[in-house]
Amino acid sequence: MTSTKDAKTNKTTYKVNLKDMHVESGVISYDKGKGTLTLKHKDGNEVKVEGI
Repeated sequence: MTSTKDAKTNKTTYKVNLKDMHVESGVISYDKGKGTLTLKHKDGNEVKVEGI
């Protein structure tokens, strides 16, 4: 994973190599300015990223 921070907006962008995570499935949703990304690992664990 690599991160890049924008000095003007103070936002950080993260780049993740999904092939290294062995993701079984993923869902991204966006509604009324609120975004969520959910990734499910082969072992059943889930990661949720909000604020996309």
